[in-house]
Amino acid sequence: MIEDVRTLTAPPEIGRYYLVPAVFGEWDSNSARWWPVMGPLHEDVEIVGFDTRHYHIDPRFLAENIWRRSLWGNEFRAAWHVGGDSIRVGGSPVQFAPDDFRHLYGTEMMQPAMMRMLCKRVMPDRSWMILQGSRTASGWGAKMEGAYADAKLKPGMICPHRGAPLASCPVGPDRTVVCPLHGLRWHVDTGEMIPQRRPVQEDAA
Repeated sequence: MIEDVRTLTAPPEIGRYYLVPAVFGEWDSNSARWWPVMGPLHEDVEIVGFDTRHYHIDPRFLAENIWRRSLWGNEFRAAWHVGGDSIRVGGSPVQFAPDDFRHLYGTEMMQPAMMRMLCKRVMPDRSWMILQGSRTASGWGAKMEGAYADAKLKPGMICPHRGAPLASCPVGPDRTVVCPLHGLRWHVDTGEMIPQRRPVQEDAA
C-alpha cells in the first residue's frame, strides 16, 4: 500500500513512492505536467502582500532536471508557487496556463489530484525565507514572525499560518522544524515559534 505523504509522521524515504497532491500546469518551455504541491491553495496578501492564489511546490518530488534548474549556488532557493496566472520560480515569473484548467475542469484552479510520485531528496531548509523577507521593502519576514510570536503548532504538527503539515519535515538537533512554505521555525516539543537569528546590524537598524 502506498502511503499518503500528508499523513506521514516522519520524513519520506528517498527512493520510495508516495501519494502526493499534484496540480497540472506549464513551466517555462516545458510541456504541461503534474507538479507536486504541499499545503492548501492560498494567498498571502495580509503580510507578504502577494494576492495571487497559489500552491507551493513540494521539492522532494521534483524531477531531477527541474531540481537542478532551481539551484542557486549549492542551496535550494527557488520560491516555487503554482497558482492564479503564473508560477514563480526563484523570483522569476513563469507563465502558467489557466485556460487549461477552464477547458479541462471548468474552473480556473482545480483541487490537487493524488499522484504516485518518487521521493528524490530530503526537504531543504527554507528558514532563509524569513530572513530574506525581512530585508524586502515590506519587511514581511519580521512581520510574519511578529504576527505568530504567540502562536503554537497545531495538533499533528500543522503550521498555524497556512495549515501546512510539518510532520514529514526534518526535525533539527535543536528540536525545531521549519515550515517549507514561508520559513517559520517551530519547536516540536513546546509548539512555540522560534524567531530566526538576524545579523546584529539588522537588529540595530
